[in-house]
Amino acid sequence: MSAREFPGFDPEIVADAVRQPPLAALRSAARSRRRHRAGIALAAVVSLAGAASVPFGGYRTAGGSFSPDGVLPTPINSPVSELFVLSEDKAVAVQVRGDDRCDIRFSSTSDGGRHWTDFRPARSEAPCRQQADGPERNPSTVGYTVLGERSYLVEFDGHRVLSTDGGQTWRDATDAMIEVPAFPRTALLVSCQAGCHALSGPLAVDPQTGDVFRLSGEPPSSQRPFSVQASPDGTIWVTYHSESADESPRIARSVDRGATWRTAGEPDGAWTVAVAGVSASEAYLLALPRTSAPDRPRSSGSALLLHTLDGGRTWTEMGTDLPTNTIVRPFTVGRDGSLLVGDRTHDASAAFFYVSRDGGRHFTRSAVVTQGGIAGSSPGLAWLTEPGDAVAGTATAQVSRDGTTWAPLRLP
Repeated sequence: MSAREFPGFDPEIVADAVRQPPLAALRSAARSRRRHRAGIALAAVVSLAGAASVPFGGYRTAGGSFSPDGVLPTPINSPVSELFVLSEDKAVAVQVRGDDRCDIRFSSTSDGGRHWTDFRPARSEAPCRQQADGPERNPSTVGYTVLGERSYLVEFDGHRVLSTDGGQTWRDATDAMIEVPAFPRTALLVSCQAGCHALSGPLAVDPQTGDVFRLSGEPPSSQRPFSVQASPDGTIWVTYHSESADESPRIARSVDRGATWRTAGEPDGAWTVAVAGVSASEAYLLALPRTSAPDRPRSSGSALLLHTLDGGRTWTEMGTDLPTNTIVRPFTVGRDGSLLVGDRTHDASAAFFYVSRDGGRHFTRSAVVTQGGIAGSSPGLAWLTEPGDAVAGTATAQVSRDGTTWAPLRLP
């Protein structure tokens, strides 16, 4: 093991199986989105705000991104393209219709899947270009983020719209969000991984009203967050990937509800996939080992897992036996302290979780494996979907707090 010192830190997404986006593709897509956003801002003099409010005592998860230079989903064969589990009882299902990916719909449950709302479509005044518009026209870059049970954020070519009433009405996201200097103590942080998709900065949701908060202060980075997670004590951990040579990847932490931040560079030799916070002092980084090529992580051997006990001043390599993988894998800390990493077989025929109960040194496969399924996670929760027969109503998910005990969740 080695300690690392840092100064100053005081698709195929859908169908019968999901291909998690490669890190290189996500970074390429992020650079493209940044150039596209800059063009929109110069042409229309429009600025989208970048951060928002926090979860204390609860969490929220995030969504998908479909980009012409990233990973595109295939047309869906079942009503659910992607699932986001917010708690044992609450979940949101996303449906992406057709080849153009411009039709995105949301359904939610608050009783463990016994009843689901109707799928409601995102609505925006911004045009969404379809592939069928002609070979000379690129399809639109589309992303979405599930912020809460009834709060959803969707982006079409840089224009973001927000619903806070389960998809019944949609407004311009900048106008609809509430700007605050620090996240309210009762608000729930939006946790996200794999590039954070429609998020331009940390956000949070009022669980009673669905209102969405963003921060008014200077963000810890000019880049979009790559992963955001809150630990149970309310500490916010964020990772950023660099989109240019002018800014290096970094990790940010806030212990005062986003009012102030402390940042440090990404650990040397690590290509960070996600952060999982345990407390103000403790967190884990799931990463890929870098090679001599800056945009090419090592694709064989063991992954890189780092651990801090001093708020990020130093990071220790755990010497894990977790196999590396160049896809972006779901990563979380279970309610019992176990480490959970979602994965799939090489042929994408089955999804499962790797589980560690010794701080990340040793991982074993979960006993539950879903055929043709998708692995997902949010803070303290992991899930595996199984397509089943949508017409017969047998499509389900298995949800777990610890990677050992799983409970079924019926899908719409």
